[in-house]
Amino acid sequence: MITSRQLAVRHRYLHVPVRYDARAGLMRVSADGAQILKFAAKVTAGPADYVTFADLATCQGQTIEVSFDSGADPGVPLDGLALADTLPDADSIYRERYRPQFHFSSRRGFINDPNGLVYFAGEYHLFYQHQPFGTDIGHDLKFWGHAVSRDLVHWEELPAALAPDEHGAMYSGSAVVDWHNTSGLQSGNDPALVALYTADGRSADEERPFTQCLAYSNDRGRTWCKHPDNPVLPHIAGLNRDPRVFWHQPHGCWVMVLYLDGDQFAIFTSPNLRDWTRRNEVRLPTHSCPDLFQLAVDGNPDDLRWVLWAADTRYLVGSFDGERFVADALHVGGVELRQQPRGTAYAAQTWSDVPADDGRVLQIAWLRTTPPGMPFTHCMTLPCELALRSTPGGVRLCSSPARELQTLRREHRRWRGLVLDPDAVPPPAAPFSGVPARYGDWGIHPLARIQDTAEVMIEIAPGGADCVAVVLRGIWIVYDARAHRLSCAVGRLGSADTSEVAIDLERGLLCLHILLDRASIEVFGAGGAAVVPLGVVPADDAHELAVAARGGCARVRCLDLWRLASIWNKESGTRSD
Repeated sequence: MITSRQLAVRHRYLHVPVRYDARAGLMRVSADGAQILKFAAKVTAGPADYVTFADLATCQGQTIEVSFDSGADPGVPLDGLALADTLPDADSIYRERYRPQFHFSSRRGFINDPNGLVYFAGEYHLFYQHQPFGTDIGHDLKFWGHAVSRDLVHWEELPAALAPDEHGAMYSGSAVVDWHNTSGLQSGNDPALVALYTADGRSADEERPFTQCLAYSNDRGRTWCKHPDNPVLPHIAGLNRDPRVFWHQPHGCWVMVLYLDGDQFAIFTSPNLRDWTRRNEVRLPTHSCPDLFQLAVDGNPDDLRWVLWAADTRYLVGSFDGERFVADALHVGGVELRQQPRGTAYAAQTWSDVPADDGRVLQIAWLRTTPPGMPFTHCMTLPCELALRSTPGGVRLCSSPARELQTLRREHRRWRGLVLDPDAVPPPAAPFSGVPARYGDWGIHPLARIQDTAEVMIEIAPGGADCVAVVLRGIWIVYDARAHRLSCAVGRLGSADTSEVAIDLERGLLCLHILLDRASIEVFGAGGAAVVPLGVVPADDAHELAVAARGGCARVRCLDLWRLASIWNKESGTRSD
């Protein structure tokens, strides 16, 4: 059933009351007979769990009509809609109980894949898949959310950049600076930002296939215009999607890597970002969100390789001549590498146009996490610096947290030379009285209490131990010395929530870099060749940092602990709404 309401717009924001257990319906906002917004929401006529919002800055002085289609359900009165010049619950935004404190999350709604990562005029742009009006995927009516940062740490959230249109919902893509105005879209002194994205035609009013479209901005990404000739690349096969575009200097052309179907990825080139020619095909047994970037092996500028990356963290190392990617001999026959466990972080992308004098390749990914009772779902991983390093098993991709994050470090404690002897430690006592039975044969050494966030850097010599572990607010990070595996789990290893990855020792040491937030933990090991990101909310009553060993003695060579400041409060100097 469809209900509707007319509102005279004299304030910027439309407040929309939402309940978690309501059934999602389709809401449309029209002005002067033209639809300006279409989104899914669990609108309620009664008490709301939270209030989300739509930005009506472009509709001031107009009368809008808001309609809500609840399907076969009875109509929902729209009396709870309200107009205001402030965001709903403005004083509590970014300060909610389970709000990530140093990972980017949106003010409201469901987020997933990062999109359009580009650096321009001193700002890192982070676009992302966004359902702003609910904490689940809704009708899959995705927008491109938008945030900017000058330091990769503090983020300012801006209005949505792209909204669903006649071609469909806004799916993943990339953005570049068109420095030479090859597209002809520049209208001022500064180059245009150009985004290539997938339109999901399944969600259009009249169903269409997936196509690739273009949008551009001439005001530092604040407003975006969609190209009148969209789509610039028509449907090719299956759910072809996720264009990753970059400038290839040796050939003086734009390159696009696009997922096609099955295990097929295609490479296209263009002189102007609009006219694309298919050049080559690459097979990788995965799907969606490709990336292609160049790194020096062990920092050697005379040994440059290209990395072809896909959404589930599988990758190939090889060569690229501007049209054709060829995997190194190690990977021929479909042998690909995986840096992270399946099902943790997803759809990572690298920033384009990072200044040459910076020299880094920077990457960020979607991290699945669902904090209870919050008006938002999921967050981004930490921004990371990438490197290719030689290992006994061959060249491997490595990640480390961006150096800028060190500015959040506050109180510091250090331990050195701790001996972990299971036979010399009494059975776990408070605050470890709730340790599961299978941990009864561990020697657990409590070190400190953690109230909220933490960063830990540790080097452990496993010695004669079968396993060693770091326990951080109830989360067990365990190295199995026999299997050479690193596991991360809450409460019980081997459960469905356990994530694990192969890991090598460094000079006989297990070297881990761990960052714990309110709704996630990220573990970097073996110089970043092994990474375990995990969406998890630590128990409210778990506040301990401990180290542990089982099956023999181990030694903690050194352990450093920092509290991390919030990126949302005055302590770290951020801006917020």
